[in-house]
Amino acid sequence: MTLAHLLDRMFPGEKERQLPSFAQACPQFEASLPDSVRESLVGALAAHQATLSEEDVNVGLKQIKSEIPEAWQSFALAALEAYFSAPAVIRGVRGGPEVLFPHARVLQEIDYDLLAPVMERFENGAAT
Repeated sequence: MTLAHLLDRMFPGEKERQLPSFAQACPQFEASLPDSVRESLVGALAAHQATLSEEDVNVGLKQIKSEIPEAWQSFALAALEAYFSAPAVIRGVRGGPEVLFPHARVLQEIDYDLLAPVMERFENGAAT
């Protein structure tokens, strides 16, 4: 199994939600990985070919994670950031061009006047 095939199994996309597969969303991802991480993963993929080819790819992924935790952590975070930052994925998930990951979302200010009746009941001892 190649790294590209593994990523497509991890992020297969969904046609009904117009979400692309990983290869469609991030075609240059492999080149962005540090050489040491890529080499560790390629070796682990070769060693776990049988378990990764099973229906549930997570069995093999757990084994790889236990053997090369630092490389796996680096790979997983980079893959998540790349996929969920891709414009096509953002449009599919949010229905618009808003950035999802890793940027925080800021909530609108709360209108505390709406809480006034609740706070009054609490102060009067009604909330017990």
